[in-house]
Amino acid sequence: LPDVAQLTQSTACHGWLPRSPDLINLRRLFLNIPDTTGKHLPCTLANELLYTDIFLDGSCAFPTEADLRVASWAFVVWTGQFFQLVASGVVPGWRQTSLRAEISAAISAMKFCVDQCKPCRLWFDNESVQTMIQQWIEGFDPPYQHKQDADLWHQLHCQFQHARPFV
Repeated sequence: LPDVAQLTQSTACHGWLPRSPDLINLRRLFLNIPDTTGKHLPCTLANELLYTDIFLDGSCAFPTEADLRVASWAFVVWTGQFFQLVASGVVPGWRQTSLRAEISAAISAMKFCVDQCKPCRLWFDNESVQTMIQQWIEGFDPPYQHKQDADLWHQLHCQFQHARPFV
């Protein structure tokens, strides 16, 4: 924080704080975060499993602070003996929200389903993502183009089209 003696009287009296000069650098860093939804760690699944069970989640640190949010995602699979981390990452871009993290986890999980070429069950804790994918499975195509985060919904929809035989 700036030295109180250097603040204007109006700022000092009302408690207004100027925006941190580091915010621009933080946003630049967010823009440079790579998309890691296609990078999966190797895992060995038991052959007797009928399905690959994929558990995915997204989260956001400081969700109520627009300038401090950092969203991340991950998914694990049940190998038949233990849970194994397969993929994780930080959400690229300025918009850092829990929903964007949840959608990113689903995108990555769908890519993994295609790579596995065997039936997969996805386990969610986010109702919006689960409902959208369930509607796609049932043959409905609800519009997402005007939704917030339409860019990620579009990516998820495209990835679902590839993964449909396995989900």
